[in-house]
Amino acid sequence: MIKTEKMNKIRMIIANNYLPEVINQLYELTVLHVITHKKTEELDIASPLAENKRIAEIVLKIKAIITNYKVQEIKTQKEDMNKEEIINTEKKVNTLIEKLSTREQEIQKITAAIQQKKEILQQIEVLNSLYLDLESYEKINSLAMFVGYINHNDDIKEKLNIITTRYKLHLSRNGKNKTIALFCDKNKEKEIESVLKQYSFEPIKTDLIAGLFGSPLNQSTKLHKELMQLEHQLQKKQQTISNIITEETHFLKETEFLLEIESKKAEIPLSFARTEKTTIITGWIPKKATAQITAEIEQITKKTAVIEELEIEKKEKIPIKLKNNLLVKPFEFFLNLYTLPNYKEIDPSFLLFITFPLFFGFMLGDVGYGIVTLLLFWYLKKKMPTAKNLLNVMIIASIISIAFGFVFGEYFGFEGVSEIIGEKLLQAGIPLHKTIMDNEIIYQFPHLISRMHGKIELLGHNIHIVLIIGALVGLIHLNLALLIGFLNEFMAHGFITAVFEKISWIILEIGLFLLAAPYLHLFLFPIYASIIIILIAIIMIYKGEGIQGLVELPALFSTILSYLRLGAVGLAGVGLAVVINENLAMPFLQKGGLYIIPAILILIAGHTINIALSVIGPFLHSLRLHYVEFFSRFFKGGGIAYKPFGKIKEE
Repeated sequence: MIKTEKMNKIRMIIANNYLPEVINQLYELTVLHVITHKKTEELDIASPLAENKRIAEIVLKIKAIITNYKVQEIKTQKEDMNKEEIINTEKKVNTLIEKLSTREQEIQKITAAIQQKKEILQQIEVLNSLYLDLESYEKINSLAMFVGYINHNDDIKEKLNIITTRYKLHLSRNGKNKTIALFCDKNKEKEIESVLKQYSFEPIKTDLIAGLFGSPLNQSTKLHKELMQLEHQLQKKQQTISNIITEETHFLKETEFLLEIESKKAEIPLSFARTEKTTIITGWIPKKATAQITAEIEQITKKTAVIEELEIEKKEKIPIKLKNNLLVKPFEFFLNLYTLPNYKEIDPSFLLFITFPLFFGFMLGDVGYGIVTLLLFWYLKKKMPTAKNLLNVMIIASIISIAFGFVFGEYFGFEGVSEIIGEKLLQAGIPLHKTIMDNEIIYQFPHLISRMHGKIELLGHNIHIVLIIGALVGLIHLNLALLIGFLNEFMAHGFITAVFEKISWIILEIGLFLLAAPYLHLFLFPIYASIIIILIAIIMIYKGEGIQGLVELPALFSTILSYLRLGAVGLAGVGLAVVINENLAMPFLQKGGLYIIPAILILIAGHTINIALSVIGPFLHSLRLHYVEFFSRFFKGGGIAYKPFGKIKEE
């Protein structure tokens, strides 16, 4: 759990005729992290399997259908296809595409017919107000025809009469304008057009009514009936496509899933090397899986395969596989967010499992808030399965928050109740502590530490005890980081280097503590001896880390002080809760009656905001203390994730 999975680097030399079977077996085993081969003068890159092109084309067609028709997601159990099934699938997909294409063409024809009839109907309905038969608008070579809109004016006839009396005018009101149909001799067209411009004439199209006869109203009625029939046909065709897709949904999604697996298998040789008769596969596997994979491949290849373990080069990037139990596994989320450990480092997931919930719970530390966040994260876990690792972390942190709530005796910011309520709770069997605070009798909830009022005298100053606890936790946390750093350096570079780089800081802390002990009235220790220890530690730090180590000396104090936020963030949350309870809600509660309603609303709104802040603050501050203060002392990271070729396993 502390160390990552041990890895072996292996090379397999496989006869080309066994390659498809070997790839299938590697996919099933899901243990080989493939090292992609780069072309060299000696070894070329292997070619994809023969069916790769066919599979890619089928997948492309299926994805097009799924996208165009918004096919729903389904789960599939089957996980492989043979060559015959791929051929049959291709035939079925092509038949399906042809069937859908035929229906789509029919839909396009019907849609075009509907659009055309709507455009004809639009022209007819404009002419309907003129009460002229449609054949009146037929073009005649000797006549000029003007059909459109003009502004309202009654003197148009007088102006037309000046030009000619040989015309036929039809006017009909249409909103602010008049619809006009004017017929005149062709030789007077230009002059008449000039007159119409004075009335802002706007021509309308009549090209689509050519060949129609009878009144516009009759034609309009007929067109409406034809449109209804076409729209009914369109709905039937669309429903037919919908039915086809519904019937084939399972086939499409299952086939897409299976073919993507086959495509992955067919393309994986692009990561292999090849000779004329063999394929060379190189990769990483967990040490414990080496015997199994060797036996499986030898069985498939009838012991003709050459499988050998390769020597790992010093600077080689080894993939990291974390091995944590179900409780610790969710905390890997923080490493994936930050960086994975390198192969020679300790996996800090277990340490995060211990300290992150403790830091969060210490800062939140309220029974009521803890219960609310626990229920919230439990609900979100069901609704957001992709975020289950983070939400599992927050569920554990909420449980710890409830535990610290009992330690601090806090329930939605209340540390106690009034005398009247307290006596009733005592009668109910709830153990409360009677005390006098600000000349008022208060019944406090059972607690070990009071965050708001628990203080300790240090160097003549009264300091909140939670701040002192924060500093002590910081001291322990940092020294734990140094000890882990010592182990990491010892494994990577040896004992002496590890002592100079990490133990030197612990010696420095001891020297500083011995120097401060007499001033803190703890015990007497010679000042010169303390200074010698400090100087030795500084020399060791310089020897181990150089100038950078000396530059970081003042940061030791600021880092420890940074842990004061464990208490400070909690105090801020409690302070805001007290303001909500006592300053905002209590005045309304004391008035009673209808004033209770705004008091309840204030409590709900106020505590909702405070819970949100009390989750965000502790989460970010706890994360910062780990990433910045803790990890910087021992964790280098930079590991690459172990990604074996094969099935995608749900965690």
